[in-house]
Order: sequence, then C-alpha cells, then structure tokens
Amino acid sequence: MAGNRRFPRAVYWQPKAEYANRDRTNSLSWGHWASMPNLQTSWLLEQTMPESNLEISSRIQEKFDLYFLSLTFVVLGLSIQTAKFGGSLLADGLELICWVCLFVSGMSGLSRMRWVPSLHRAIHAIVTREQYVKEAKVRQEQGEPYVVTRQDNQMPINDFINKAEKGVEVVKKQLAGLENRDTVKYWLHVWGFAAGIFFLICSRGLDPALRITEWIIRSVPG
Repeated sequence: MAGNRRFPRAVYWQPKAEYANRDRTNSLSWGHWASMPNLQTSWLLEQTMPESNLEISSRIQEKFDLYFLSLTFVVLGLSIQTAKFGGSLLADGLELICWVCLFVSGMSGLSRMRWVPSLHRAIHAIVTREQYVKEAKVRQEQGEPYVVTRQDNQMPINDFINKAEKGVEVVKKQLAGLENRDTVKYWLHVWGFAAGIFFLICSRGLDPALRITEWIIRSVPG
C-alpha cells in the first residue's frame, strides 16, 4: 500500500536509510508524496505516452557509442594482423604510432563507457533529492514538523531540508567532476581514432605513393 512505503533519505549519494510513514497529520512520508493526484496523473501519462524524441536520441547515441568503440578495436586488431615491417623505417614508425593512437582511443572509450552509468546515477540522484526537498517544503508549510527515520528517530523537517539541500550540492560537485572526465575521455576517443586512421593511411600508403611518384618522374620526357 502507498501509505506504508517509505520516504528515501536525500542526504547520501545512494539512499540507504528511509523515512517511514508515522502519522498522516504530523510526519512527512512517501505515502503522502505518492498519493498526490498530479503525480499519479504524471505517472500514468509516462506509461501511456509514445517514445519521446529525447528517448529516441538517447537510444541512437548509445548505439553509436557502442559501434564506435567496437570499430576502434576492430581497426586496431586488423592493423596489427596485416602489418608488414621492413619496407621503410618511416612507414614502420607510422604504423607503431597508429597502434598507440588506436589503443589510447579504445581504452578511453572503454573507460568512458565504464563511468557513464555513474554519471546518469548522479543526475538521477540530484533530480530525486530536489523533488524530495520541494515536497518537504510543501509539507512544512502544511504544518508537519517531523520526519521519522527507519530507526524510529524523529528528525525536524527543517533539519531534513537543510541536509537534503547540502546533499544535493555535494552530488552536483561530484557530477561536475564526472562530466569533466567524461568530456576528456570522449575527445581522446574521437581524436585518438582519427589520428590512428591518419597514421595508418600514411603508413600503408607511403611506399605505394613513393613508387607512383618515382614512376611519374621517370615517365616525364626530358
């Protein structure tokens, strides 16, 4: 039943403790929040609405990221398998640089994929806690003075709001750090792949280009 569900604490990164529904007249509870008609209507609309453009773009972006990461390692593997050294010292050096660039690109992409879920969890945590703060302030205006923890300890609702707001600020700082690292890894992935392809083309095309140039020079009369 909605009245028996608990109100998650908004102070931590991942809520571990929750607030129980002690009394409908003097405590803040998940039941109060979940029983609001406008929230129920929003939930029903979310269940019945067709897929939004944002969801479509997110799904396409996820597919592109996986394809791009797979392509990076495929190109790296094929370049290693088909490499032939000894023809030219310059070509050999370019081939090795290509491998390094592709490897850095692939590992950056893997690391980014590893931390993207944490970034989304941080965003979800911020949105959820801000909603808790908003609802707590509404209940405070209605005269509800306390929230009750799982250990049946009463907490003044004003203290809960202050701790929740501080928790939001902490998570926002963590989110900023995650976003900065994600941006760095993304560009390492993109430019590392581009540089790897460039050096691969130079390595494989150097000897043919030199031979063609030499043939053209010899073909020119006089």
